[in-house]
Amino acid sequence: MTAFRLTFSPCDLPLDGRLVEVVPGRYDWVHLDLSAPVGEATVWLHYRDAVDPEFLRSLPGTSIARIGVPRREELVAVELPALPGVRLLGTALT
Repeated sequence: MTAFRLTFSPCDLPLDGRLVEVVPGRYDWVHLDLSAPVGEATVWLHYRDAVDPEFLRSLPGTSIARIGVPRREELVAVELPALPGVRLLGTALT
């Protein structure tokens, strides 16, 4: 069995379309703890040499969202959507 470390980084940022840098690396998932559930929005995953859109959806009945990172390239930043009244409370990369 392969072990992995999940590190939660608390923060308090408005979802206002900002670009959030991450520790460069290859990840499978970006986990977001939001202040409120969201229906569906687009986030932009920024890699060293490319930018891809992905869907942001809360898990049913929660304010937790999980975004798949399909490229096998180094992720360097995540561009959050503009959702008035919603705040990013924390993140984890796995």
